[in-house]
Amino acid sequence: YDKKSKSDVAISLEPVQPEPRQTETADEADDIEAEEVIEEDPPEAVVEIKDLATQKKEGKLTVSFKIVNTDQGDTPLRGYVHIIVTDKDSDPLQLWTYPKVALRDGVPVNYKRGRLFVIKNFRTLRGEFFLDSHEGSALSLKILVYDNEGNQILQKDFAVEEES
Repeated sequence: YDKKSKSDVAISLEPVQPEPRQTETADEADDIEAEEVIEEDPPEAVVEIKDLATQKKEGKLTVSFKIVNTDQGDTPLRGYVHIIVTDKDSDPLQLWTYPKVALRDGVPVNYKRGRLFVIKNFRTLRGEFFLDSHEGSALSLKILVYDNEGNQILQKDFAVEEES
């Protein structure tokens, strides 16, 4: 693995927009008070994914990125990272996970089986996937970050694009 070599895969950073929330008004929900309908916003993400790089070679996809602590405090941040690669062309949908974990509805069954991290500033993480016959397929990449209590604090989706 040569860090100076140009990657043969380009990454498109397309943020995924959350779907608008449907809430009932107090008039429509007879016995529900308006205060119960309002949902709390998810906590502000205290981590960010930076310097994502992928490399495809001989049926193997290597993913590396920095997980950065954006909280300015002195307390180290602990949590778990999962990387999920999806072959969008396959039927049924083909998924690979790093580390290898069981998924339910596209998310890990047990978040603690993810890659443990403890960071004060940042840490570079790397995962490898053996894609076998899916080398030319349209792949997408999802990075899930959980805090120590199991709350999902970040989800980033990326498209893995072939360079022509």
